[in-house]
Amino acid sequence: MDVNFFQWLALIALPLLIFNYYRGGHGALYTIEVIENTLLLKQRFGSFVFKKFDTKIDMNKVVKLQKVNNTISFFYQSGHAIDVWHSQKNIDTFWRDLVNLFPNTQLVIIDQ
Repeated sequence: MDVNFFQWLALIALPLLIFNYYRGGHGALYTIEVIENTLLLKQRFGSFVFKKFDTKIDMNKVVKLQKVNNTISFFYQSGHAIDVWHSQKNIDTFWRDLVNLFPNTQLVIIDQ
């Protein structure tokens, strides 16, 4: 491969990254699926090709939800946590959906 190819690739990718950042897309977008007692968070982009972007959370073991900026943390009874970074633009809708799914958990919102 020629070095010029990578230079052209960088010239094309840089404006797309800047546009995506200012559009509010710095973070993933997730779809929520509930299968029995498992919460399945699928990234809208990427999960079509790769299954590794899916996050499985056991709903019975979650005792606390925490929201800090565009990060939502799921805390288990054992003390372990799973962090999910969501798009800043849609974080409030995503948070409300999770609060409805976990009515008996402790909710913490930290504004920074």
